Amino acid sequence: LMSNILKVRSEDDSLVVSGRIDLVKANRFAMMYLRDNLEYTLRDDCIVVDSYDSLHVALDDLKTVAEYADCEMVFSDDVQDDILDYQAEAEAFEEFSKKAKDIRENHPIISDFKAFEESIKSSMTRTLYPMQLLSAYHLCFSQNACNFSVPGAGKTSVVYGAYAYLHNLPADDPKHVDGLLIIGPLSAFGPWEFEYEECFGRKVASMRLIGYVSKTSKELYLHGDEYCELTLTSYQSVPSIKEGLKAFLNRNRMMVVLDEAHKIKYTNRVIKLSSVMELTQYAKSRVVLTGTPASNGYEDLYNLFKFIWPNKDVLKFSAAQLKNMTSSSYDSRVDDLMENIAPYYIRVKKSDLGIPAADYVTVPVTMDQSQRDIYDILEKRFIGPEGGLVTGNVISNLQKAKTIRLMQAATNPSLL
Repeated sequence: LMSNILKVRSEDDSLVVSGRIDLVKANRFAMMYLRDNLEYTLRDDCIVVDSYDSLHVALDDLKTVAEYADCEMVFSDDVQDDILDYQAEAEAFEEFSKKAKDIRENHPIISDFKAFEESIKSSMTRTLYPMQLLSAYHLCFSQNACNFSVPGAGKTSVVYGAYAYLHNLPADDPKHVDGLLIIGPLSAFGPWEFEYEECFGRKVASMRLIGYVSKTSKELYLHGDEYCELTLTSYQSVPSIKEGLKAFLNRNRMMVVLDEAHKIKYTNRVIKLSSVMELTQYAKSRVVLTGTPASNGYEDLYNLFKFIWPNKDVLKFSAAQLKNMTSSSYDSRVDDLMENIAPYYIRVKKSDLGIPAADYVTVPVTMDQSQRDIYDILEKRFIGPEGGLVTGNVISNLQKAKTIRLMQAATNPSLL
């Protein structure tokens, strides 16, 4: 029997794949992945990858094709040095992924975990629950990770725990970070600042890079020598300050956190999404936070994991394939997907923390005059003369948004 091997060699500016090409041709998933991700020419006895922007990404894609075809990818004896570098890096990343998965499954190296625990105990005033501690350690080890814990499970505290450890490392340590850049909704800015004080027992020096801050002030901050420990901006603001953020991240070693990261799910909002994704190469550490990672389907996962590992194909599925998996009642590839992403995320449920159920009490609060004025203006704009909602698809969509605005006006007008 012939061995199921695909052999890769470099030829001029192309990659040539020979061996069990018949298995690739016979596997529709392998061919779909090949078509979606590589520019290639299919010949009788080989596949020629004609051009590519990144050798490492192209080789990652070929490795995924090989896995679909149930083949092993090997390199010819006369490959270039950069392919040998890729091979060494791939082996190192595989070993790293195994260790990250061990931590996620609560099997860390005990001595390393204890050293981490002692470090954050000495720098944080807040005590983390055991699962929060494990999540923070997983993030410290990985530096790039997703946290899909449920709302209320303490994702902010987990990030601050990991940050405390990485920030307190010596400045010459390759994992050291100088500060935090939070990208998220405006409503999250206050909680990040408040939680910092709760975690560390002191107020944080912070800078909000949003609409009411002048363009000049933003530029002076992003290109200046001084920075705050906590920098905050919104998804909507990123496109207008993208180049300044690149310079800021290139100069300072920042942990970049996407809060409520479902804002960059598989989406048609190309400008906002591409601007955020362009920052990945400049971040020292990348963190994704969301309690709803795949509310629409598996395709939602694509950008989340592409953000934390932009140069690694950790999903091993294209966005189109993920969407196709969502439309199937049961797809055997889902199990493979879950196994592929296991090392790179952690999810804590409320039951894991042993937190008792909340006992809510309703407290009526009368709006002050300014809130009432704003509320009345918003309400009258899209309420019909008979007191009923104006009908129609466009108006219906506006009504949904307006409901959120009314809630904001009734609680905290500054959110408007």
